[in-house]
Amino acid sequence: ALNVGTTLGVTAGQGSINLQTAQSGGTQTIRARDNVTFNALTTTGVNGDAGSINVTADNGFILAQTVTSGGVTTLGSVSAHGSATLLAATTISGNTLAATTGSGLLTANGGPINWNALNVGTTLGVTAGQGSINLQTAQSGGTQTIRARDNVIFNALTTTGVNGDAGSINVTADNGFILAQTVTSGGVPTLGSVSAHGSAKLLAAGTNTGHNLTASTGNAVLSGTVVHWDNLIAGGTLDVTATAGGITVGTASSGGTQTLHAVNDIVFSQLTTTGIPGDAGGLDVKSDAGSLRGGSISANGDTHFEVAGSVSFDRVSGNVVKMTSSGDLTINWVSVVRELDLAADTINVKGEQIRSNPAIPLILNITGYNGGVAKSANISIDPDSIIVNQFRVVDATFWTDAPAVTILNGYVPGQLMLTTAHQQVLLNNRTPAPSSWPTLQLYQPGGVFTMSQVGNANVSNAYVVFYTGDVSATVTNYGPSHTCCNAFTGASMMRNISVDGEGKESIESWLAKKDGGTFYLLGLSGQARLDALLTPRPVEAIGSGPAVNIEGLSDMRKLRQKGQRAGRTGWKDAAIETAKPAIGRLAEAW
Repeated sequence: ALNVGTTLGVTAGQGSINLQTAQSGGTQTIRARDNVTFNALTTTGVNGDAGSINVTADNGFILAQTVTSGGVTTLGSVSAHGSATLLAATTISGNTLAATTGSGLLTANGGPINWNALNVGTTLGVTAGQGSINLQTAQSGGTQTIRARDNVIFNALTTTGVNGDAGSINVTADNGFILAQTVTSGGVPTLGSVSAHGSAKLLAAGTNTGHNLTASTGNAVLSGTVVHWDNLIAGGTLDVTATAGGITVGTASSGGTQTLHAVNDIVFSQLTTTGIPGDAGGLDVKSDAGSLRGGSISANGDTHFEVAGSVSFDRVSGNVVKMTSSGDLTINWVSVVRELDLAADTINVKGEQIRSNPAIPLILNITGYNGGVAKSANISIDPDSIIVNQFRVVDATFWTDAPAVTILNGYVPGQLMLTTAHQQVLLNNRTPAPSSWPTLQLYQPGGVFTMSQVGNANVSNAYVVFYTGDVSATVTNYGPSHTCCNAFTGASMMRNISVDGEGKESIESWLAKKDGGTFYLLGLSGQARLDALLTPRPVEAIGSGPAVNIEGLSDMRKLRQKGQRAGRTGWKDAAIETAKPAIGRLAEAW
């Protein structure tokens, strides 16, 4: 036992130092060539000397050992009124360390660090050059920096902030994992947590797991092969990266932008951004080879999703929402202000436009993965008006209450069923055969088209198969060959095909334009190629006689021939008797 009023110095040039207790008013300096072992070191501070504790083991370890005497257990401890510094060549172990008004520093150059509780007034640094760091709790006013060659395990890390230092927490596991483990004591569990008044950065070569992480006034960064945290809160930005596996997050809330990037699946319950000055609070989610599954997303700024697998979650809201998937894209409800971009193999999305003042049209882009052609799309959205820059889908169902829908660049090799506030439009590019349900049917061979449906007026460069009711259909390139550049309102293939099909050319010029094949002239003149669609023409006469033989000349000719073969007189009477049935039939026909 050592007890001095001011400063205390203990030095062993060879060998080790072994103490039970050392107490001083001023600073303690303890240094051994090998090991330093003690039960309790304490300073109270004196005028002009805060009372720090400095312990060094040049080639050995530092051990604050627990001692039991007379049935009473005294935990190994360091209690400094000022700062506390422990430097060892190998390991550092102990129970409690306090540096009331100063900083705390523990460095084990060649071994691990095992310490239960650390509590310092300003900054805290813990470094294990070899092995791992295992702590129960670490609390500081200023920034904490914890780094191990292998793993970092703890129950709770906390900073409160001091003047000039917001109090951040930085944890690094160079070759191992980070684990904020839950500890149960006396039947009460304490969840593994990081609570930083400033920022929080947890970087692991292996997995990165815990329960609660808070960076009250700063940013939060988490990285590991797999990242699994139940709750994440950041006053600034949030950045989560899984370098080899997936990300699993319960709730994640940040003021600034959230960025989630994983190799495999990303799973979440709730992602929220509220925005901060200079950062609207966007959301960027990317999975290199996995899927995106979750509950709801509420982003104050823009949202961008790029997922190799399928995308499926309940709700998403944002100013601009962009989602890309090489698989299926399913969103139960989307709320968007300015723009919605969907790119996937199959798309199933319902939602609304968040109204703005003044009102703005909703910009849409519906395509396959990387701008290709989607197999199918089922879209239901309710804005005031829609402008579709790109629409590239084989088969699509598009429902909207918007009175105005414009498709600038469309490619639909199959069919598009569009239901607006006023009309039902079918673009069937597989066949021009009329359907029964739409009020307007279009047909564009090749699938490339433009279209504007405003109220009851439709303007398109596609063929109009038919329209009903109060539809006003305008073809922007109407003409007999459908290749000129004159707009024409009122065109309808069903109504006009007989007229347009008649043409102005002669049968010879029409035949001359065909490449091979067999053609048949209808009638002697050959002027009606589509007689089946026209009013039946009168029967054309051959020569100068009537078109229909009503005199029975053929039958009389047969009778004369019969009489001549008989070679007898009275043939007229026989002819009359023979002709009566034929004359009766002719009269009935007439």
